[in-house]
Amino acid sequence: MITVIGGGPVGCYTAAMLAQKGFRVSLFEEHPIIGKPVQCTGIVTDEIDNIFKLEKGTVINKIKVARIHSSKSTAEFPVRDYVIDRAKFDQNLANMAEHAGVQVFTSHRYQFFSGTKAVLKDIRKMKTITANADILIGADGPRSDVAKSAGIYGERRFLIGMQARISGRFDANVYDAYIGRGYFCWVVPESRKIARVGVLSKNAQQIFPDFLLKTMRLHKANAIDYQGGLVPLYSSSAKLQAGHLYLAGDAALQAKPTTGGGIVPGLRAARILANSIRKDIPYEKELRPLKRELLTHMLIRKAIDNMDDDELDRLVSDAHDARHVFSYYGRDSSGRLLARLLVAKPSLFLYARKLLY
Repeated sequence: MITVIGGGPVGCYTAAMLAQKGFRVSLFEEHPIIGKPVQCTGIVTDEIDNIFKLEKGTVINKIKVARIHSSKSTAEFPVRDYVIDRAKFDQNLANMAEHAGVQVFTSHRYQFFSGTKAVLKDIRKMKTITANADILIGADGPRSDVAKSAGIYGERRFLIGMQARISGRFDANVYDAYIGRGYFCWVVPESRKIARVGVLSKNAQQIFPDFLLKTMRLHKANAIDYQGGLVPLYSSSAKLQAGHLYLAGDAALQAKPTTGGGIVPGLRAARILANSIRKDIPYEKELRPLKRELLTHMLIRKAIDNMDDDELDRLVSDAHDARHVFSYYGRDSSGRLLARLLVAKPSLFLYARKLLY
């Protein structure tokens, strides 16, 4: 029996794949409704097409151009990104899991793991229950209680993501991102009339109000609602397994340090984990390609955080000169993208020294 804690995309997808291979799987989600509250920007690269086909109605917009801004420079790159309805996306994956035979329980909070039993609290009935768990999978977010109970939580660092949905006037084909030391900001259009505006930073509370106000003034917009959450900083030394207990997704710190995106890396990890369990092969060993990808994002983030405004302006300008490279590789293939950029624009090698600071 396999028990999965966490009904987000990673937990549901892992559970579905294991059930499809004949395993008996139960999934427990703390919240009463899977997919809510929304704590994600909801933009993914078309790399997701290599994982599974998105259900009809999940994609609410397609982005063709990413516009990256520093203090004085702007670069435009061709992209193939999807803006998704995050609640519907999560619920579709939960349906996939149920159709595969997974027993899905909501309003159940994980307590601890003992032997081959997971102990949970049924929030509705206010009683403690136990679930058989020959294998336990923690896909329960950045502050993973599964990791804590297994003694593999480690020293974790987080960024804060804050976002508002606003109504105004937007170019539905273009996604704007703003980079600087210690922050990443975005304006992601859902349509010509609605966009998601957000900040990812350790100091998001200080940056977000001003950025939101400026964006609303620029687009003559009004706020509709607000969202937010923690994004874990990737660590290559994080321990992701303790016996028959495994971590995946944000619980395993599998988010991109550059943008905070965790959907595609998490789904890739879910596939690796399910395959590792099915074939009884080492999970962490199989994760090496994904770890290299996330490490590349970490190095890029470190380099940007070590640059002053003038250096960032030159970086953005140089990247714009090599923008054709983005036709071949996206953000979820950062290693290959970076290598191709360095060939197209050798001056980018100059920024590598920032990794030494």
